[in-house]
Amino acid sequence: MVKYVCKIEFVDLFVGKVPSNPEALVHVVRKRVKEGVLPAETNVEAEALREAYEVLQRAEMVNTFYSDEKGLYIKGFDIIGMIKERMRQLGITRKKRGYVSAVEGLRIEPWKIHLKRPDGSYVKKPDGQIAKPIITDRPWLRGVITIADYVKPPVILEFTIIKEDQVIPEKEFENILKSCHRLGGLRKEYGEFKWVKIKNNPKQQDVT
Repeated sequence: MVKYVCKIEFVDLFVGKVPSNPEALVHVVRKRVKEGVLPAETNVEAEALREAYEVLQRAEMVNTFYSDEKGLYIKGFDIIGMIKERMRQLGITRKKRGYVSAVEGLRIEPWKIHLKRPDGSYVKKPDGQIAKPIITDRPWLRGVITIADYVKPPVILEFTIIKEDQVIPEKEFENILKSCHRLGGLRKEYGEFKWVKIKNNPKQQDVT
């Protein structure tokens, strides 16, 4: 088992969506049910729509912002998704069997990764919103406008990646991590960050 203690700092807008108010998807789904495009039994309750919105956001590589008593946070699957997307961009997923399942088997701690400022204070709320159309191959969702929240830089995320198998060699995995420089975004915009630290137990690497 190898642990990577990580710290990243955003140099661009960090974009996400608070899933408690998905007005656009609610409107479109209910309209499509009325038009007969979607089955009449389609669940339009708030929780089901929220879950559908999260799935759509992740498919579009947009993080989901959550909030608790400390402030805004993302979940560990956003980090795993970032690594998988970078592997896809590098062509690794097509060439090396088993790598995707190995990445899906990673553990991220903490699972709730809070957004912080460089002084250690928690980010309590977004700085603003961006409206963008969602690009999708689902006909009934075309034309949906997603309203995404953003936080201005600098924003710090600290987390630990736990790699329990050796399917992906250690050095290759480190190189994949170091090549990641964007987390989420809207239509591949925003979300650029730099690595402040990747600490591989027991050796440490500081990336500036």
